Amino acid sequence: MKAHVLFSGGKDSSLSAIILKNIGYDIELITVNFGVLDSYKHACETAKILNLPHSVEFLDRELLEKSVDIILKDGFPSNGIQYLHKNVLEVLSDKYDVIADGTRRDDRVPKLSYSEVQSLEMRKKIQYITPLMGFGHKTIRNLVNRYFIISEKESEDLLKSDYPRVEQVGLTIFKTRFLIFAIQVTPFQKIKQYSAIFFCSLLKVLLLIFS
Repeated sequence: MKAHVLFSGGKDSSLSAIILKNIGYDIELITVNFGVLDSYKHACETAKILNLPHSVEFLDRELLEKSVDIILKDGFPSNGIQYLHKNVLEVLSDKYDVIADGTRRDDRVPKLSYSEVQSLEMRKKIQYITPLMGFGHKTIRNLVNRYFIISEKESEDLLKSDYPRVEQVGLTIFKTRFLIFAIQVTPFQKIKQYSAIFFCSLLKVLLLIFS
């Protein structure tokens, strides 16, 4: 059976793919991109190292814009990230029968509840697999060290294709786990008037910070 693994190029999605491969699934790695950044290139390189087939799904940029609107309205990132994750799964479940990702037991977001997983699987007639859901941080770290050789680099050398986050009062910060784009928000700026591609390009020019 073939499983399509949502793939950021990071350790968690890589480990999920390896686990599923080892128990007999045919794996294809899927990286989602909204046409704003070329962060999928890192995922492509990692997929080559793993020797697994990989493709990029370019989804509607409106999903990202809506996620940004939610984050700006709330003032914290959780609901925006959750919105993006759930809607990516909704879109991809119309195309793929088996979808997996690197969601972990200790993650707060993005994560589907049990009832949300049931609903997705029943409505879309798919299988949604989270191989790391039963593992804590220590176990995942041990498995990562067993299967991968990790090259530690300065964070500015790393770019992972992942969901954006927001941190720090007074700044609107959009970031992946390795990448932050930040811009000072003033009362004169009308953030919602920016298109996602222009806004993220502006953020990149103004400030590039890595976590």
